[in-house]
Amino acid sequence: MPDQKNSPKNFLQYSSLGFQMLGFMAIFGFIGHKLDVFFAFKKPILTVLGLAFGVTASMIYLIRTLNKNND
Repeated sequence: MPDQKNSPKNFLQYSSLGFQMLGFMAIFGFIGHKLDVFFAFKKPILTVLGLAFGVTASMIYLIRTLNKNND
């Protein structure tokens, strides 16, 4: 019986988490940028908030995924 910890499925799942985190940050950063342009802010306030929310959301997703896989 193969070792569950070293299976290719786990490797692919964990290696894709980085891309998913980048996706969260890119999507929320883009939305923040578009809102900055729409509201004509001179400083990228909503872009920074969008990126911060993207980082937070990606970390929550990462923690939930890792906890689900450890059960």
